[in-house]
Amino acid sequence: MKVGAASTYREGAAHTVTEQLDAVHEELLARMNGMDINGKPLAIPGAPSRAQLDKLEKEQNAFARSLSEDTVTVEHRNRDGTSTEEQVQLGKTMADFHRKNELVNAKVAHMLKELDELDSEIAMVLSDFREDTANIKADRALQTVLAGLEKEAGQAARQTLDDVKIARKEDRVDSDAANKKFQEFLKSL
Repeated sequence: MKVGAASTYREGAAHTVTEQLDAVHEELLARMNGMDINGKPLAIPGAPSRAQLDKLEKEQNAFARSLSEDTVTVEHRNRDGTSTEEQVQLGKTMADFHRKNELVNAKVAHMLKELDELDSEIAMVLSDFREDTANIKADRALQTVLAGLEKEAGQAARQTLDDVKIARKEDRVDSDAANKKFQEFLKSL
């Protein structure tokens, strides 16, 4: 029976060592994970707690979510001083923004086109105005020349009339003298 007692002792000792090693192994694994053997976080300076790790995991999951699925709370101020809060989905808001932006860009492009057309019309009117101004200046110069010519023509006409009157008088005098000579000639016959 001695053999049996030694065998039982050996088995008991081995089992005790195995249990002790298992307990130490579990404690080491727990410590590697930042926990004590009861599953509570170890208070190690600088090491994050389980709550902090859970919070970080939630934040990481939130970042993995599409931005268009995200919602924000928007506060609207009313004219009467009260405020209203509204949940807005960013994806819908961004789609609305892009749609409005396209409409505004189309309006701006149309306005720029109209502005270019207006600039062209202004340039044409300005060119016509400059031509008209040049024509007006030329017309004024022509009117001045014509007025001068009319004045000279009037003076020339008056001078011509005066000359004709003088010539008629002289002609009459000469004619009267010739008539007298002719009559004297006829009388002398």
